[in-house]
Amino acid sequence: MNYKNPLQSLVVDPGQQPLRLDVYLANRTGFSRSKVKAWIDLENVLVNNQPARASYMVRPNDRIEWVPFLPPAPELIPENIPLEVLYEDHQIIAINKPSGLVVHPAQTIRSGTIVNALLWHVSQTNEELSPGLPGGDTEGLRPGIIHRLDKDTSGVLLAAKTLEIQQYLSQAFHDRLVKKTYLALVWGDLNRRTGRIDAPIGRHPKERALFAIVPNGKPAITHWEVQERFGLWTFIRCYPETGRTHQIRVHFAHLGYPLFGDPLYGGRNRQLGRLSHEQRMLASEGLALCAGQCLHAYELTIPYPSPSDELRFTAPLPKSFEEVLTIFRKALGK
Repeated sequence: MNYKNPLQSLVVDPGQQPLRLDVYLANRTGFSRSKVKAWIDLENVLVNNQPARASYMVRPNDRIEWVPFLPPAPELIPENIPLEVLYEDHQIIAINKPSGLVVHPAQTIRSGTIVNALLWHVSQTNEELSPGLPGGDTEGLRPGIIHRLDKDTSGVLLAAKTLEIQQYLSQAFHDRLVKKTYLALVWGDLNRRTGRIDAPIGRHPKERALFAIVPNGKPAITHWEVQERFGLWTFIRCYPETGRTHQIRVHFAHLGYPLFGDPLYGGRNRQLGRLSHEQRMLASEGLALCAGQCLHAYELTIPYPSPSDELRFTAPLPKSFEEVLTIFRKALGK
């Protein structure tokens, strides 16, 4: 346990029902669950004098001790990484995020992220990013970040220059007031033109780096419609109501239609074994063009206090995604 900060403690009430340690301590302290979990992961929380997991179920009369401490955030260095700016004013920046870039630094990633690039961008006009919202083990590492995209997902990404607009738009995402449209390529021929997936998402019970459909997961809803069919693959448009981590990837993998190129959810080499030689060659040609999943945040519409009630941003598909579609169209003689 790290004792640089004052040790705090409490004893669980005699009538307490079983509850996860991270949830219980967050409720008792008023800190976010993500921040409490970061303390637990650093072994800054003891239960009955022993380090405990976040999933530990507290019991009556347990003695919990903790130090509200996180390692200081590493200094964030502006880096001259080119950005495709879709829109910018004195409050926000909208960019077309390329595939392959992480959105913000972490304790183990200090450079080469969208945040490093944004810091450089605003410094050229003597502006700043919002200092960032509190919470979790990435506190201090997310200046300006309103929402996130996976490393290998491209498309519209927003950043804030003021804390006020960051809080305003983060709440708009939370309240489902932001309209999101994604373009995706999935394995298989979807048997309907449109659909709705309503399946809760949470941490995978065995692979903690992954997410899965789990009974006690958070509500997750994705609407979709077919744009183009290629026989073995389907190009679709998705409208996620919620914003769970890996939501579109998990939902379609769960249905048996993993995203083309997705290395985590069965959308890459795992699919090749069931194909004929010719099909395998075609699929391999497409996979060679994309390092990760074919998923693109195509359009974002946000409520905005100024200069109008609403702003809409659209990001064209990346060249690699377009090339995959072109290869499949040619194979079908389109």
